Amino acid sequence: MTASSDRSHNPIVIDDELCIRCPLCDIVCPGDIIIRGERTKIDPPVVAYPAECWYCGLCEQSCPTSAITIVFPDRMIDPPLTFADLVDGR
Repeated sequence: MTASSDRSHNPIVIDDELCIRCPLCDIVCPGDIIIRGERTKIDPPVVAYPAECWYCGLCEQSCPTSAITIVFPDRMIDPPLTFADLVDGR
């Protein structure tokens, strides 16, 4: 999945309907980007620092209900420069 706009890009999308409010995404995130609120049984986790996401996918892989989707920015999927451009010095 790609994002339509990189400016306000949120790399981690959590489906509130599917989320069971377990702590797994918060625990496995190596960047400590996903935060669980004080009302952990009521409120879904929050993506507190979206710009710091490493796109590792651990949260998505660990989610038991598939409530998390990693969304890559367009510039990561279709970069403006190719490897050949970089090698040729363009």
